[in-house]
Amino acid sequence: MAAAASARKRATVTFLSNDVKGVSVRMVQVDGQLRLTNTRLDRLEEAQRETNVRLDRLEEAQRVTNLRLDNLEEGQRRIMAVLEQMDERQHGIMVLLEQMDERNRATIEAVFSIRDQLLREIQQVKTELGGRIDVLEIAVRNLCVEVRKHSEVLAQHSETLLQHSKILAQLG
Repeated sequence: MAAAASARKRATVTFLSNDVKGVSVRMVQVDGQLRLTNTRLDRLEEAQRETNVRLDRLEEAQRVTNLRLDNLEEGQRRIMAVLEQMDERQHGIMVLLEQMDERNRATIEAVFSIRDQLLREIQQVKTELGGRIDVLEIAVRNLCVEVRKHSEVLAQHSETLLQHSKILAQLG
């Protein structure tokens, strides 16, 4: 009878040891999945930082363009004021100023064209980046859900391991 009890204890200890090994293997797998998930989150955060830097650059370019446009418009207003003050005797100078005005207009049109193009490109980039950010946010949310699930599984396995360790301690 003592031999049978001893055999049952050995069988129980063997069963619990195998169960603990299985739980340990699963914990290693879950740990690997968590590390992979963390790596993905790090990559997503880096992509989001790069996107923000690009948006900041585009906004700065737009601000500089607007300042230049303001300066050009102010220059054009000054030229027009000078032209209005000149009389017929300054016809030669007037011709030169008109030529300058035409050049300024051409420059302003070119700048406005560039500004319009930049605004379209900025809007396009914002739209594209907005979509990318939405995708990143969804991916982050999904990864967070996965992390929570893995954390719960890990907690359950830890609890099971603790229980088995207590049983082993009682049997040992």
